[in-house]
Amino acid sequence: MAAVISGLKSHRRSFSDQRLVVFGAGTAGTGMADQIHAAMVATDSTKADARARIWLVDRDGLVTDDMDALPDYQQAYARPASEVASWKRHGRRIELLDVVERVKPTILIGTSTLHNAFTEEVVTALARGVERPILLPLSNPTSRIEVSLRTPSGGATAVPSWPPESRAADRIRRYGLPTSAKAATPCYTRAWDSERSSPERAA
Repeated sequence: MAAVISGLKSHRRSFSDQRLVVFGAGTAGTGMADQIHAAMVATDSTKADARARIWLVDRDGLVTDDMDALPDYQQAYARPASEVASWKRHGRRIELLDVVERVKPTILIGTSTLHNAFTEEVVTALARGVERPILLPLSNPTSRIEVSLRTPSGGATAVPSWPPESRAADRIRRYGLPTSAKAATPCYTRAWDSERSSPERAA
């Protein structure tokens, strides 16, 4: 929550204006959704309006109300099946990339423990959909974090708490996404151009 609050403050945005996608709808991910939902309600959204701004994506894709045996903690955020009937499917699944392209989230949180889930395509779609979204891959340990570990090709800005070699981190630099991910974690700046190629620690 501290990272979300920091990102919103830095751009003078309100919780009530956000669209949240959580990838990894276990108790950790839905717990974060609950906290952000509460913050939306505290900043003038109704409970129903706040729920309508939250999407959960789990192992079976976007969580919808026609799924069998949904856990109770997911049920409040299950999207009406009729709402997404025309969305692209892979088998029966509506996958993360399709959700990002449709929803244009302002906040994307990863608690899936699925390494490399935030592919270059996902991060590019996120940045294309909205100006300066907040991207938080939060799974532990690092081997399970949602970003890839390929060398970036260019751009320069702050890199958050995931490994600075991340290709997804490079997409964030290119598109200017806010990059605070975990409180008290140092950030780094990399400049990749013809003049310099070594990382510098940001104050």
